Amino acid sequence: MTRSTIKLRPQEPEIPERKVRLRLPGRLAADLDDYRALYAQAHGQEIELPALIEGILEQFLASDRAFQRRQRTKQPAAGASSDRASHGEDSQPLDRGR
Repeated sequence: MTRSTIKLRPQEPEIPERKVRLRLPGRLAADLDDYRALYAQAHGQEIELPALIEGILEQFLASDRAFQRRQRTKQPAAGASSDRASHGEDSQPLDRGR
């Protein structure tokens, strides 16, 4: 059977969410609180800390040209998310030892 070319690309498989616990150094925690206040002032609504951190990480990764170039050339690994979960990474706290 011949495949025809259509504009709609194959849908990406859903990647399950991952819960991350981390301890923030005091200065970074204070900076994030200040940023939350600035966000509320700029947008007229408050934002919860997890949503703020998620937005910052998404924007950082989207703006990193080297990372984006790698993502465009990377082939999706089958079962990559289940491999991480089987190694217990989902529940590992991130403590930078500061």
